[in-house]
Amino acid sequence: GFNPTVSSDQNLKIETHIFNFQHAIYGESLQVEFEHFLRPEKKFNSIEELKAQIQSDSLQAQRFLT
Repeated sequence: GFNPTVSSDQNLKIETHIFNFQHAIYGESLQVEFEHFLRPEKKFNSIEELKAQIQSDSLQAQRFLT
């Protein structure tokens, strides 16, 4: 998406959270497959609201994938 809560940049981005993964892989190439749509993009009123939504999204994704 476009990260509307933290940026006015109009460059499309993909952010990927890898569960239970602790390695530094910035700059590396990897393949990502979309398994399930969680929610549409949304601008949050604060970083705290965004963090809470990310935590909720993470739990929902983990339930879907297990």
